[in-house]
Amino acid sequence: MKRFLTTYVGVAILAWAQMASAQFTNLASLPFTNSYEFPLLVGDSILANTNAGAWSGVEGSSAYVTNVSYSPSTSYPLPGETHSNIVVFASDVGEIVNAFDTNATVFFQKIWVDTMVQPVFSEELPLSESITNAPLSICFLSSNGFGYVSIYHGSLDYVDSTREWESVQSDSNFWSTFASPQIVSSQWVRLSITLSYINYGYGRPCFSVKINGIALTNEFGFTDDTFVTKGGSWFRCATDSKLMLTELSIAGTGGLDDLLVSDTEPVLTVYPTIFVQAFGLGSITPSGTVILPADGASTNFEIDALSMYRYIQSLKTNNATVADAWDQQTYTLSWSNVVGNNTLDINFAERLSSNGIPYEWLAANGLGTNDVHAGVSNQWNYLAAGDWDLDGMTTFEEWIAGTQPKDSNSLLRIISESMSNGVPVIKWLSSTGTLNNMPYTFEVSSNLVNPAAWILLPTNVAASGTGTNTLLAPVAPEMTPAFFRVTVTNTYTPAP
Repeated sequence: MKRFLTTYVGVAILAWAQMASAQFTNLASLPFTNSYEFPLLVGDSILANTNAGAWSGVEGSSAYVTNVSYSPSTSYPLPGETHSNIVVFASDVGEIVNAFDTNATVFFQKIWVDTMVQPVFSEELPLSESITNAPLSICFLSSNGFGYVSIYHGSLDYVDSTREWESVQSDSNFWSTFASPQIVSSQWVRLSITLSYINYGYGRPCFSVKINGIALTNEFGFTDDTFVTKGGSWFRCATDSKLMLTELSIAGTGGLDDLLVSDTEPVLTVYPTIFVQAFGLGSITPSGTVILPADGASTNFEIDALSMYRYIQSLKTNNATVADAWDQQTYTLSWSNVVGNNTLDINFAERLSSNGIPYEWLAANGLGTNDVHAGVSNQWNYLAAGDWDLDGMTTFEEWIAGTQPKDSNSLLRIISESMSNGVPVIKWLSSTGTLNNMPYTFEVSSNLVNPAAWILLPTNVAASGTGTNTLLAPVAPEMTPAFFRVTVTNTYTPAP
């Protein structure tokens, strides 16, 4: 049975009272660890490779070692390793399985499975019957783009008075919970699964799932392993038999690193993280996801609007405004005692004259302090209002048209109309060069009295770059006389 999803990497824990192991050439022992570093080499497959453990895959599956380094927001399950290698796997037709030696496994204990996983986008999760019908099956799915995590697990169905339970499949097996920090495709996260097979007198094995140290909960879970209060992070296994861990499977596509299966709870340290978002033209260093070494750490952010004609419009840390940063071109934010997950959002803006012309455009087009007379209270408003080349177009009109305010030959106007093979030919002046190469729109009308009589001709006509432009404007023969007009839309983009 297939479920259509958006993003996934599957991890399944298979627990059986007995298992057939003839398909494996070797079996892993518990506790089990593998960092996929030496003696494995880049390009090595982990399937049927004794250096990788007891991994086996269905036909068409692949799982090989590649070289990559990354900085997770938590500690690694195997912190002493070099972490230069990972496993990239793809199993779209089933799953890749690691089998454990039952002779080396003890009943009635807790088992921890800890690994780093890197989900990637896909449209469906290929769950085979060996996973969905297993007494215990967990599939971790990354964010669907909105910061949600989905888990598949075997649910319980009461059969009869003998109190036998069996695994069933239902829509309730798929569930979502908000995870913080948000998980996105290709982001490395630490996936921790606790399996409890200890007999507390209830005879009910259970498991719990954590992502980056955050326990996932929903209405199908319980607050603890006594299974009294619902709405927690502990989930019933799909059988009441006392089991042990016998197989670990992965399904789908993604990355795997630092696999640890142990009867001792691993140490998990969550590092403080700052998620940095910048909007508009400007820079902030460091940027992106900034991971600090420990709670209480401090860091500085260097913020630059990149131009004297731009400024910091807003700076917020955890949605709280940093008032001192407003209107500055550069600013150093000193963030001390960073704990947990945090956000930094910054907006950059251009400085504008009162009629909306960016200072940067005025300066780039030759208007500056040399043009300002003594006694002008606001030089930029003064520059934005004049007609500096005396061509009949104000600076504001030249800004809209993308023409040059200090060149009388650069302005928007039709300079000639002629006929070629019965088709009107319109020539007009526009901007020169590639700067401010605005798109033009033409209209035609035979009735200047009626505003609704204008008929749209070609739109998004690009300027030639030479300052003189030509357009063939076919019109209906009955349109006599024919009047043409040209309009322009400002698409000015400031330089980076």
